[in-house]
Amino acid sequence: MKRLFILTLLIGLAYTGINWTTEEEELRCSICTKDTVKQALSNLGIKYKDVVLAQIMLESGDLRSKLTILNNNLLGMKHPKKRETTSTGSTRGYATYSDWYACLEDYCLYQKQILSKKNLTKSQYINYIAKHYAKDPHYKTKILNTIKRLRC
Repeated sequence: MKRLFILTLLIGLAYTGINWTTEEEELRCSICTKDTVKQALSNLGIKYKDVVLAQIMLESGDLRSKLTILNNNLLGMKHPKKRETTSTGSTRGYATYSDWYACLEDYCLYQKQILSKKNLTKSQYINYIAKHYAKDPHYKTKILNTIKRLRC
């Protein structure tokens, strides 16, 4: 009797349309927007989320750049040669990802590598990415201005 009840319950649930996906799977399948990116940054445990969101919005042209659309690359990431990555390869010199969420997972790996060697404050992290992440000599100023813009 117990088995029949459980079987009936499972069959009933299968027909109710209950979605058994995790929040991560739902995010991965959702459209890439500022809000879904913010949620993904939180889920992935990214440190200094406001700085990384500013990087994303700056690097991706507010999520509209060709690189973002064609490569699912929100951050202008290159395919790494030495560290663990979620990149599937590279196109025109930039990493390609299966989806936008995989790009953020890769940034998380990049960030963990940096922060495992150095315990950086937020200010030190901004200085680090300004020096090592981008070639633009005004990158730090652009990041700080983008952080201010996003808070509006």
